[in-house]
Amino acid sequence: MKKIFLLLIIISTCLASCDGRQVYHNNDKKEAIKFKKKNQFEQFVYHPESEAEVKIDTTMSNGYRVKLTAKTYEKDSIQQTHTDAVTTYKNIYRSFSTLAAIKKDNHTLFSKTIDFDYLSQLDYKFSIFRHEFIISKVEVNQYKSIENKGITLNVLLSDPINEKFKVFDLYIDENGKEFITEINT
Repeated sequence: MKKIFLLLIIISTCLASCDGRQVYHNNDKKEAIKFKKKNQFEQFVYHPESEAEVKIDTTMSNGYRVKLTAKTYEKDSIQQTHTDAVTTYKNIYRSFSTLAAIKKDNHTLFSKTIDFDYLSQLDYKFSIFRHEFIISKVEVNQYKSIENKGITLNVLLSDPINEKFKVFDLYIDENGKEFITEINT
């Protein structure tokens, strides 16, 4: 009888000590995974934060008048994505598209939009750059423009993810012909 009583005590102690903690802990993990799958959040951060427009009107001493209107351009944006437990963060870097109008003596020499489509027509390597870089800025290089018989625009391409950049001179001569060269930086 003592052996049966001892066996019942041991069995009841074993059953009483199994409170399901392991099952409960595993169940929490499964529920957390289900929650993450159902409730994946995305956070978008735009650079610049809102639509931007910059207008520059320059009259040169050599008789040229240059109007530049730069706007953010969604088409050639670069996206960087990283994810933590529940949230996917997407940094979207917007490229700029610049309308350039160049006149001399009230005669229009050049009036085009400077974006990757236009630059790819001048040089095929820009069709490759459009996947790695954004157009950050187009500006008048006044020193080179006065020195030469035309207008030189600096085109700055930047890779915001790897912090690299490339600078190009877009030269428009007095007849409106365009030439582009890379500046070693």
